[in-house]
Amino acid sequence: MLAPLLVASFSLSPSSLTAIRSSAPALAPGCLHTTRTSVHMLAKKAKASSKKGKPRAPTKISLKGFGTGVPKINGEVGVLLSDPAYDALREWLVGEGANLARVGLADFNGLRGVIAMVEMKEGDEIISIPARCAVDLGVQAEDPIPAALRLLAALQADDGEREAYWQLLPPPDSADLSTPDFFSEKELQMLQWPPLVVEVLRR
Repeated sequence: MLAPLLVASFSLSPSSLTAIRSSAPALAPGCLHTTRTSVHMLAKKAKASSKKGKPRAPTKISLKGFGTGVPKINGEVGVLLSDPAYDALREWLVGEGANLARVGLADFNGLRGVIAMVEMKEGDEIISIPARCAVDLGVQAEDPIPAALRLLAALQADDGEREAYWQLLPPPDSADLSTPDFFSEKELQMLQWPPLVVEVLRR
């Protein structure tokens, strides 16, 4: 399991960063793979309509997103995000050999996502990031503690190479962590939905 890079990037205050570094256990450092991994997304080919016997028009890819038009969430068009922290992360990744030229980070009515910057065709590489840039969190499991310890160990062992990435992680009190997994017991009870409370406590 690899820690997310661009898709889940947030801000971490210097004081939070120092606190995490000082509390991290002395475990093995993170992943040092040197192979290049790529994510390929292929545009869907038109499928023949069984009713009319005619093929449907091919799906067009907008200059600003995938599908037949500008990507929207709840009716909102994506707006490119401009932030020095994002720029620093992009600069580091590109310097390591990542291909990010086809996409950008955008805000969709308060939700952050990826937006296409160029027209793409079937088989095009949309984004690629060298595996050595990721943090190896081990095998995915229900218990998040081993993965958290590996993340802290990688942070402690890092010599500043991933500083742009660490600076975008959310602090403990971030609104980006406002899922039931991070609720206090009192907040869980306020949900008034016992099955969810049981599931969260089980994890």
